[in-house]
Amino acid sequence: MSSSSTPIDVEIECRNIPFNFSIDDAGYWNDNSPVKTYFWNSLSLGLPQLENAAVKTIANVLPSIKDEALNKCAKVFCMQESTHAIKHGVFNSAFLQGNHQSFINLDNKIFAFVIGLLPQKFTLGLFSGVEHITSIISHVGLEQPERWFGNCNPEVYRLWDWHAMEELEHKSVCFDVYNYMGGGWLQRCITMLFVTFFILLPSVSVRLLYLLWNDKKLFLGRTWKQIFSLLVGRDGVFRLILGEYLEYFKKNFNPWDQDSRSLISAWKKKQTVGEV
Repeated sequence: MSSSSTPIDVEIECRNIPFNFSIDDAGYWNDNSPVKTYFWNSLSLGLPQLENAAVKTIANVLPSIKDEALNKCAKVFCMQESTHAIKHGVFNSAFLQGNHQSFINLDNKIFAFVIGLLPQKFTLGLFSGVEHITSIISHVGLEQPERWFGNCNPEVYRLWDWHAMEELEHKSVCFDVYNYMGGGWLQRCITMLFVTFFILLPSVSVRLLYLLWNDKKLFLGRTWKQIFSLLVGRDGVFRLILGEYLEYFKKNFNPWDQDSRSLISAWKKKQTVGEV
């Protein structure tokens, strides 16, 4: 029996989709809203560093993965994540005005510490957690795109749409590798809490606040109302993913408990008819 829990009817593929990002469109691309735009920009700003760190983490253990199916999935995972890093880097150069090198340098230092100094299984647990968070955000984003991307630049939406679909394709790979390398339930829970509250939330929050401050929007009352709505309102990101986030702490959890195959199939069908 294979150690890979990726369904046999899901093929993980690396797609090099071209995007045409114009600096002329680098305003409030999401619903003409500074908060919505900068929230997703703050995620994108950290993605190249995060994706590359995930690739290094999995690549380090590839020689130890003797299960053929899981090894193949892990290799394509690395290819997908490397491509995501490149595409978001291009987007960031076109759409994020100003010098953000200090954030990039800090991210690189954090992930160098994580990969270089923390125990291997702990690091694998961190990225298993990261991949669960990205997959549940991606699931909602593909299932109900109008909630977060109802009125936005179509080319930027294409980027997030493609990225989300590939996140769903490989959503169990890091989890499977973590288990294959001997990771257990308790450490899985600890690493999820660690990556959530000590890496992801602080880094995204700082970048979001900086982007709003740089645009002189941080201290406006309506800005904070919109932040509250974006995170915990009717269409709030945190509100919509909380249930699936908590599923991760069950002992018998598997990423495919939330079946995303219909969303992957719908995306591929849309691509076939030329809508992507």
